[in-house]
Amino acid sequence: MKNNLARQTITILSSAFIIVLLAFLFIVNTMTPLLHQEMHQQRLAAYLVEIFATVDNVPADKTPQLINELNTPIVHVMEAKKPLKGAEQMVAPDIMKMHHWIRRHPHGGDLSFSLGSERWINLEVNLPRFHDWWLITGFGLVAFILILAFIALCVWAVHRLMRPTTELSNNLLHDRTQMLAAISHDLRTPITRLKLRVEYLQDSEQYQKILADLDEMEAMLTAVLSFARDDARHDNTEHFDLNALLDSVCNDMSDTGFAVTYNGGEKRLPFTGDINNLKRAFSNLIGNAVKYGGQADVRLYCGDKQIKIEIDDRGPGIPDTDLERVFTPFYRVEQSRSRETGGTGLGLTVARDIIRSYNGEIELRNLSQGGLRVKVMLRL
Repeated sequence: MKNNLARQTITILSSAFIIVLLAFLFIVNTMTPLLHQEMHQQRLAAYLVEIFATVDNVPADKTPQLINELNTPIVHVMEAKKPLKGAEQMVAPDIMKMHHWIRRHPHGGDLSFSLGSERWINLEVNLPRFHDWWLITGFGLVAFILILAFIALCVWAVHRLMRPTTELSNNLLHDRTQMLAAISHDLRTPITRLKLRVEYLQDSEQYQKILADLDEMEAMLTAVLSFARDDARHDNTEHFDLNALLDSVCNDMSDTGFAVTYNGGEKRLPFTGDINNLKRAFSNLIGNAVKYGGQADVRLYCGDKQIKIEIDDRGPGIPDTDLERVFTPFYRVEQSRSRETGGTGLGLTVARDIIRSYNGEIELRNLSQGGLRVKVMLRL
C-alpha cells in the first residue's frame, strides 16, 4: 500500500509537470518564430521601400551601379523597360503596402515598381522559412534536465514523507505481534488447566460440549498467533513457477479426496515472491471452495502484464451483503458456523493480505448458475 501511494504520487506530480512544461514549450515554440518573422517582415518592407526611393532619386546613368549594390540573397533587383510578367505592380510603394504584400506572399514573389518613362525596377523576393532549431533544441535540453531533476526531487520528497509512516507502521506491527503472542501464551495456560479439570466431568452430559469449546478456543488462539507472525514476517523472496505451484496445491488436495480440477496449461509461468506465503493463500482459497462448495474448479489465465486465477465452487454462494465482510478477521457467514466445518474466519483475511502484498487483488462474485467465483489478480 505504501509503495502504491509513493508510485501514484510520483506519477501524478511528474505527469502534471510534464503537461505544463509541454504546454509552455508549445507556446514558446509557436510564438517565438512568429515574433521573429513579424520583425523580419517589417524590416524587409522598409528595405523594399528604401530600394524604390533610392533608385528613384538617382540619375538613370548611375542606376546600374546602384542596382549591383542593392542586390542581396533575399532581394534580386533589376532595371527594365517593362514589368515582370505576373508581378504585382506599384507606382508609389510605402511600408504599409509592402507589409501587406509580404504577408500575402510568405515565401516571396515578384514586384515591379514604376519609375515613369518606361522605366521599371523589378524585384525577385525570396523569403526564407523560419525554423529556429537552436531555440527548439535548447528548450528540449532544458526540459529534459528539468524533468529528470523534478522526478528525482519527487522520489526524494515522497520517500522522506513516507519514512515516518513506514517506521510507525513497523512499530505498530511489532507491538501487535508481541501483544497477540502474549495473549495467546497467557490464554493457553488456563485452557490447558480447564482441559485437565474437565476430565473429572466425563460422566457429565456437558463433558463433550465443554471439551469441544476448549478445543475451538485453542484452535482460534493458534490461528491468531500464526496470522500475526506471518503478517509481520518479511517475504523470503525467490523465483519459482506459479503454474507449477497451483498445480501442486490442486494435486495435493485431490490426492486427499477433495474434488479439485486444475486447468493452467503446460506453459511455465515465472514469478518472484514468497512461495510458502502464496501456497498458503491459494490453499486457503481452494480449501474454502471444496469445504463450503463441494468442488473447486481452478483456472489460470496469463496476460502481458497480469495473471488471473479463477476458483469456482458449486456451493450456495455468499449473500451479496457479505461479499466484502468475509474478508474481515474472524467473520464467518452464518451457514459456516458449525463444528463440522470448523474454521476460525481467518482464511480469506490471510489470503487477501498475502495477495495484496504483491499489489494484487481478490474479488468474490456469485455465479448465475449457482456457486461462488473467487478471482485473484496478480501483476507480472
